[in-house]
Amino acid sequence: MRKKFCKASKLLGADRRLDALLKRLDQLGPLLDAVRQALPADCARHCLAAVPHGERLHLVVRSPAWGSRIRYFGPQLLQTLRHAGWRFSEIRLRVAAAEAPQGEARVRRARPISDDTARLLARVADDLPDSELSDALERLRRTALRRRRD
Repeated sequence: MRKKFCKASKLLGADRRLDALLKRLDQLGPLLDAVRQALPADCARHCLAAVPHGERLHLVVRSPAWGSRIRYFGPQLLQTLRHAGWRFSEIRLRVAAAEAPQGEARVRRARPISDDTARLLARVADDLPDSELSDALERLRRTALRRRRD
């Protein structure tokens, strides 16, 4: 028996929420293109998204440093977008979440505790009236000393 295939667009259009998202994406694409064309090439590739919020334009950038560079071009960008038919009075910048590092993660080990610090922890633990806090400091001291030996 032969399976019938249907168009992906038909499947995607069946869900109203997904259809609304696809329409929104179609609307945002030209705006991002206009923003990138108005920016210098080195800045344009670090502008990841352009999202309108009323009269505000939110730009998602790769890092705070690129945000500062792009903010410098804000007045020119607003003027260029106005000439292209977009009506924004303000630009706000948002930094995208950092990407997970590729490859092997580096494990950072804590520095070993010094003898002076160990003595100070013991003295503070002995002088505290709160037994729970005193016990916690003593456990911290013992654990730090044990890790120093290992």
